[in-house]
Amino acid sequence: MTIRKRLILITALLSAAIGAFAAFYVKHNLAAKDSVAEANHALIGTLRPDFSLYDLDGNSISVSTWDGQIVLLNFWASWCPPCRREIPVFNEVREFFHDDGFEVVGIAIDEKQKVLDFLESISAVQYPQLIGYDDVLKVASAFGNHSGGLPYSVLLDKQGIIRYIKAGELDRPTLVAQIELILGS
Repeated sequence: MTIRKRLILITALLSAAIGAFAAFYVKHNLAAKDSVAEANHALIGTLRPDFSLYDLDGNSISVSTWDGQIVLLNFWASWCPPCRREIPVFNEVREFFHDDGFEVVGIAIDEKQKVLDFLESISAVQYPQLIGYDDVLKVASAFGNHSGGLPYSVLLDKQGIIRYIKAGELDRPTLVAQIELILGS
């Protein structure tokens, strides 16, 4: 077999292998997204799980602290670019709806010092922060985020009922619309 024929054969085999991998990868990711969507759909309308995590001062804080408020629980990490992009959006929406009883609670899946360093570097987060690693992953899983993907947001009404879940970056128009739905009901 000539070198040219070998190169053609190798190229064809590599192309087939890459194509098979791509097909498997796409199918697997779509299935994972479908299972997250199904899990999230099943949680909508249910009472939020009860949990406690530590704040930046080391105090144990229960989610029940915010009972009677509309609460956005936002699971994030300092190393997550979409999480960072959400911060100014959450600050603005929080300020706009704060008199209506809306609060954002950041839940960082990160080490305390990394969170403190990040928050100090941007000095822009205007809402409470809870931190942890394994405990936060357990809480995220209880809210349907079994893969630990970030960002991940859960919107609760004033009774603690889960009204909206978003895996991935949450934009201003969607968040505002979801809050207005809760306020209108």
